[in-house]
Amino acid sequence: MAKHTKEVKSNVLKLYQKGTPIQLIIQNTNIPRSTIYHWIKNPPLSEKEKTAKTIRILEDKIKRLESVRNLNRHDI
Repeated sequence: MAKHTKEVKSNVLKLYQKGTPIQLIIQNTNIPRSTIYHWIKNPPLSEKEKTAKTIRILEDKIKRLESVRNLNRHDI
């Protein structure tokens, strides 16, 4: 379970994007600096982005499986 809700993360990111100093965000939220920087570097994905990422992962898995299948056919 996530320690911070999506709403909290979203609010922190909005404050940062508006130019609020990190130190002030830390003081107001008691969220560690490292956590805030992690959220900044890895913002939450939209549902569309999550779906696209899942599709790319599945396509890569299919390619790997097809290459294994093709290797096995040559061994026969």
